[in-house]
Amino acid sequence: MLKIVSAIAAGLTLCCAAMAQSFPAGYDIGSNSIRGGAVGEAIDLQITPYNAGNELAKREKFTVFERINLLSWDYDAYGDPLCMIIDPGSEYQRYWSKMVVVVNAERDERITRRFLWDEVKPVLEAITAQRCPHASTITAHVYVKGWDLTPDGTPYLTEVVPMPIVQLPPNFARDNPANRSGMNRRNRRAYNAIHTLVSEGMMVAHFSYTQATHDPCKPSAAIAGQNCTFDTFTPLYWGGTPSTMELSNAVDNLRVNGHRGGRYVETMQAKIEELKVRYERDFSYFDGYVSGVQWKIEREKYIRERNMRKQEALNAWNDMLTAAMEQVEKQGLIGSLLAVSGSGGGNQICATRVGSLVDSCLEDALFIPGYL
Repeated sequence: MLKIVSAIAAGLTLCCAAMAQSFPAGYDIGSNSIRGGAVGEAIDLQITPYNAGNELAKREKFTVFERINLLSWDYDAYGDPLCMIIDPGSEYQRYWSKMVVVVNAERDERITRRFLWDEVKPVLEAITAQRCPHASTITAHVYVKGWDLTPDGTPYLTEVVPMPIVQLPPNFARDNPANRSGMNRRNRRAYNAIHTLVSEGMMVAHFSYTQATHDPCKPSAAIAGQNCTFDTFTPLYWGGTPSTMELSNAVDNLRVNGHRGGRYVETMQAKIEELKVRYERDFSYFDGYVSGVQWKIEREKYIRERNMRKQEALNAWNDMLTAAMEQVEKQGLIGSLLAVSGSGGGNQICATRVGSLVDSCLEDALFIPGYL
């Protein structure tokens, strides 16, 4: 754990980023916590279990907290996670509320869509009615009380893991020449460092609403209707689920192509219901989430090793080709190869063979027994 904390401290001291632009007149930016301090100001950041801040509501089955340590990469995001305002004053202006939900559940107890929709959503709506009434999206990051994951997929007890205070270095002004990436580099690196200790939770639930300038539920919206009703509500389960969220894509395809009617609609609806059942079965409880994360880690390890083997094979081929050309030149054959090679088709002496990356003369030179 000390190594992790040291890595966080080292990572944070190496990064710096841009200050967001002045907020337009007439907007209340509150504590402005997502900016991470004024220009030239270093700030202390307390890492907390679940990234949870102040308690907002408590029920028998779950507790809602402010989501802190959400250090936005976006220059045009203002406010704090409980009521972020994005692209203010533009046609894309939208309000977005992000909170943390910690469920009082056993590791093998499933957190279902119906529970999130029927029990959690009304509490979140009551909070945003007071704190962010124009929110068009409410996002809940969901955890099981007492448990979280390390980056390698190992579960740990949150009450026994030391959570450090880290210091973020001062911000630069947005127009500082050092800021070339178009994003808040310090906040991005700080966010990644924070999540070496605290995960995003085992799932994230988005609830969409017909309000504000940005209206995800109106017919012309990019993903109109998604997460606006229970039938289209698709919490994203972390772990082994596809990174592109197959369920969300299926719902969106049905919305976009539902005008086809008939067999298409029936097929897509059946697929959506099957995916919802499978995701809740496999990833809606803590141990399923853990096994999914560990599976993804092993899969990514396999892909890295496979790519390494491919690169090694390619390097070996290039080394062999270089050695062969050296021998060709030593034997004085290079002129003959150039004379007869060409792109005139398969009848030429040195024409390129089907499936080969080199012409047949070089290929033969490489593989004639004893030639090398």
